[in-house]
Amino acid sequence: MRRAWGFGGIGLIALGGLSWVGLEMSARAHLESPPPSALLVDRTGAFLAQLAEPMAGAGGAPRLDYGFWPLP
Repeated sequence: MRRAWGFGGIGLIALGGLSWVGLEMSARAHLESPPPSALLVDRTGAFLAQLAEPMAGAGGAPRLDYGFWPLP
């Protein structure tokens, strides 16, 4: 009986700690949607190409991005 109370207490402490970590993560999360890319289509509406947008990259260097989140 005593061991069950001990495991229950440890479980409640762990649950509280994980809840706190989850709240901290959600408070710090920031997602920003990039502008959509322009699509080049022919006169029948068939896709031909996706046009990139020039944006500032790391260190201010210019880089071409499409309208999705770039992978690191």
